[in-house]
Amino acid sequence: MPAAAPPPSPATTRDTSPGSAAPKPRKPTLGESWRARILTPFPGARREAAKVALMLTLPALGFGLFADDYLHVAAFEGALPRGVPIWDLFDFAPGDPAVLEPTAIDRGPFPWWTLPDLKLSFFRPLSSLLAAADHAVFGRFPPAWHAHSLLWFVGVVLAWGTLLRRVMPTAVGALALMLFAIDDSHWMPAAWWANRNAVISALFGVLALHAHLRWREDGWRPGLPLSALAWVPALLAGEAGLSAMAYVLAYEVVAGPGRPLARAAAVLPTALLGAGYLVAYKALGYGARLSGSYIDPISEPGAYLAALAVRLPVFVEGLYGGIPADLWLFAPFMRPALFVLGLVFGWMIWRLLRWALPELSPEERRAVTWLGLGSTLSLLPLAATFPTSRLLLIPSFGGMAVVAAVLHRWFASWEARAPEPGEGLRRFLCGGMVRIHTVYAPFLLWGLIVAVGAATATGTEKYLGADFDDQGIGERRVALVASPDPMAALYPVMVRQLNGHAAPKAWWPLSFVPRDHRLSRVDERTFDLEVLGGQMMETEFEVLFRHPDHPLAVGDRFELDGMGAEVLRIREHGPDLVRFRFDRPLEDPSLLFLTWQEGELREVEMPKVGESVVIGHGQITFLG
Repeated sequence: MPAAAPPPSPATTRDTSPGSAAPKPRKPTLGESWRARILTPFPGARREAAKVALMLTLPALGFGLFADDYLHVAAFEGALPRGVPIWDLFDFAPGDPAVLEPTAIDRGPFPWWTLPDLKLSFFRPLSSLLAAADHAVFGRFPPAWHAHSLLWFVGVVLAWGTLLRRVMPTAVGALALMLFAIDDSHWMPAAWWANRNAVISALFGVLALHAHLRWREDGWRPGLPLSALAWVPALLAGEAGLSAMAYVLAYEVVAGPGRPLARAAAVLPTALLGAGYLVAYKALGYGARLSGSYIDPISEPGAYLAALAVRLPVFVEGLYGGIPADLWLFAPFMRPALFVLGLVFGWMIWRLLRWALPELSPEERRAVTWLGLGSTLSLLPLAATFPTSRLLLIPSFGGMAVVAAVLHRWFASWEARAPEPGEGLRRFLCGGMVRIHTVYAPFLLWGLIVAVGAATATGTEKYLGADFDDQGIGERRVALVASPDPMAALYPVMVRQLNGHAAPKAWWPLSFVPRDHRLSRVDERTFDLEVLGGQMMETEFEVLFRHPDHPLAVGDRFELDGMGAEVLRIREHGPDLVRFRFDRPLEDPSLLFLTWQEGELREVEMPKVGESVVIGHGQITFLG
């Protein structure tokens, strides 16, 4: 008796009757389509990765202006109190009290505790000039500026894909490329106009690295001068070029051809360029000084090493763990947890990589090893500033190669006949990494651009719709009593001015603490501001303007043009009680007192002498 025919495949339904049409193929599910894109081998991997990266970042066209973008536009349109050249947009604080005090402290928006010789000045002429070109060519039309940024970002994906195809032209390399293209830490470099400098540095860094590899592995003589030539725009775009240089060192240590002396000699041209850049950087007066957020490793080596020990694990967690490193900035209470999770994820990825490497081909093993080392070394320059995921673009080159190696080994382990020791834990950890880097990452990349862009647009509307009259505002001085959102403390004046509103004579933020405050009237010109259940100088935006090595003390006085501040009480990290005295009665029409509350700028009515008012996040309560 003949065997029964097998049932029809679920993918197609075959009709064998005479005259029947060809079987209609089943449309792949979303999951199947995504897996096909994720696992596309070379040479198609470059095209697929570029398409996916562009698709996920396309909402950046509607991202609008954010934070420092307004400062750049104001510089182009002559609206800054202190003019800066169009090639030097990232000179925020020059380190000169004679310049900073009258332009940014007396008038604001720098807060009263700012050190007058604060320096926040970064040498990024190429990025500045490209931004100036956007404004000159397209006017004030941000979608065109963002389209320009996306071209650079897609260029990074394509260039990195070309390099990966050279060093690891296998399924592991193709997977590493796709993981890089969808990594959620790239949302801000792709979407934030002022952060384009990192993308430009990354692209020229990859080109320089590729030319270096061709010189070393193929004996291609133009590779050496072309590599040196590409490092120049990488460094002129921004300090991130130094991070990209770490991959040259990692390559020569692990995989460079020749004896150790030959490898050291091959590193020398890149090292000399980096050293020359640093010398010129300092000689031209750029760098950071007296800020608790930005640390100069050259002039402050002790402070840098101390910060490195704390910040490096947080960067590792942001690279591998799926929890954005930005929580360091926006949720300070999470910092201990981020540090511990960074140590855990660092240990975990090390153990998983040791498990995965023996199963790779020699070519793959060599590439993953030097790329992983390069990723780690590239984090070292980044520790000079506070951890945020936007800094992880260049470290994610090698980081995603490490993740790809681990996941490739994990996929292969499912076919093993007998489970290996510790297989249950490894499968649990690798399953989490699959979800983090292939499921959550693309949704976060797309979703963060959409969500932050929408929040920024809403904030702009709130700034422009503030409930105070523009009439005569040019002669009024505004004291922002409390603003738990530092963006609302620093940028509303610039936003309003660039949208046709008059700027006040001064804008004085008094507190950034995300707590309730008690305002107590002392006399007709004076009030005390008390932080309830907290203290100042605990958040990143507060120490940005004053290094913790210069702590505030009881009795410290600060005199601005029209206002004075005196510290009355200190807790562990900073004051919780400060007295503010003005040069005229608080009810004088030339003074305006605001607070940022429930996402709006609201006017604060001053209490009578001897009375108090509690300014909370949700309401203002008057007390006897």
